[in-house]
Amino acid sequence: MRRRFLALDDALAAKNVPPLTGWWRASIGHWLDRYEQDQVLELWGCVGRGAAKSTALYKLALFFTIDGAFVIPPGEVHFAVVLSRLKTEAEKGIAIVDRWLALLDIPHHLAGDVVELDGLSRGIRVVAASVAATSGWRAFFVGRDERSKWPSSGIEEEDASETDTSAMSMSATHALAPNIAFGSAWGKTGAFYEAISAGSTPSRHVLGPAPTWVAAPHISEGDCRRKEPDLRRFLREYGSVFQAGVLGAFGADIVENAFSAPIPGGLLPCEKVVLLDPTAGGADAYAWATAGWHATADRSVYRLVFDFVGGVERAAQAGYTSDAIVAEVVSVARARGAKVVYSDQFEKFSLASAFAKYGLAFRPHTWTAPLKERAVEHVRRWLSDGVLVLPNHARLKHELLDFQERISGTGALTFQGRRGGHDDHVMLIMLAALVDIEGGLPGSPLASRTASPPAYEGGHSTSTFGSGAGSFVSDAMLDGLSAGVWETGE
Repeated sequence: MRRRFLALDDALAAKNVPPLTGWWRASIGHWLDRYEQDQVLELWGCVGRGAAKSTALYKLALFFTIDGAFVIPPGEVHFAVVLSRLKTEAEKGIAIVDRWLALLDIPHHLAGDVVELDGLSRGIRVVAASVAATSGWRAFFVGRDERSKWPSSGIEEEDASETDTSAMSMSATHALAPNIAFGSAWGKTGAFYEAISAGSTPSRHVLGPAPTWVAAPHISEGDCRRKEPDLRRFLREYGSVFQAGVLGAFGADIVENAFSAPIPGGLLPCEKVVLLDPTAGGADAYAWATAGWHATADRSVYRLVFDFVGGVERAAQAGYTSDAIVAEVVSVARARGAKVVYSDQFEKFSLASAFAKYGLAFRPHTWTAPLKERAVEHVRRWLSDGVLVLPNHARLKHELLDFQERISGTGALTFQGRRGGHDDHVMLIMLAALVDIEGGLPGSPLASRTASPPAYEGGHSTSTFGSGAGSFVSDAMLDGLSAGVWETGE
């Protein structure tokens, strides 16, 4: 089986599909020897980010679909099932398998998340992990991609375990169905950590933990360190060292740099937006900001500039009504030419109506654990690349430095202020990241391939991503904003 699997990898390589690295070929080959000789069905692998874990899993699924000695009753179709942590990853995976089959000239047809081999009563399914996705099918192969991070994607560890059980139940009629789980190091909890920590046994074969640069020697350790300067996070993501405890979500050095970063000359502002973090009261702050992309005419240099950060503490106790706060936010928006207010989902209906009276669009966003993780990664990239420019605002800096990344006891990744502290202002930057990911920030470099550069016309900038011209803000306009309990960010 080792020889035949390597022959499949070579056949794909002959069609310009990158072959597995020597580490993968030797490691999978060793397990195939144990599978063939001793019926060792379980394969667990812990490998650093970027080292082709998904590719290896898809190739194994394809191999067992083509080569596996499984008996399938007439009239039935059984599958190699690969469970991904997200629907988008599953869609990408099934497209890859479809392409490989075409390159190998194997007759097949694609229907949604299923590829069926013509005339062989076999197929491959790549689906998002859930109990529902693992019910009602027969499987001769079960693969779980990024199993370590299922809890951080909104799948509670209890549900993940139920999905594991349901997935293996699909293979009840195939005594030699492989059970494979690949992932990177995560928290010191859950089934993945326990299996990797226990190591190989008579019934289970474990690969790794292997750092990225070991499993994929073409990626250097130095390259990985440049991508993730935080040592603890680098060890987790690339070094395959499981994390215990809490990390700061953002490095202190890059946070400091964002507050001292000057705006390079020659940058033209695109239309600004308002970012809002409302609160129900209590000790939280009702916070808001205005921000917008600045870019050179040729879009070779970008900066995301927060030119105002404000808010009010304990608004209800201080006697501030919702209408009064909306009016204050509107004054800030008008001073900067912003026409859209982005917010979380709190009081979205009443706020949408209130801002509509002033002619401002209101667009709420609902936070989920995966979205918050994506937003943190996006902000981290902004900070590392030096594109984020923040005003001199002590509260915002304090919250950024105290914002923590924690792997909970259930394996989920959570973010919050230190010891439950405030994160009202840092959530404004998180919201900007979410809006940028979803294409809502005018002039964003994410859309630069399909858009023309901003035009600067007599003190106004026009962006093809916005809804019109946005005002250029002068120092005099900034000086005219209200003070007192309101934090102006001056």
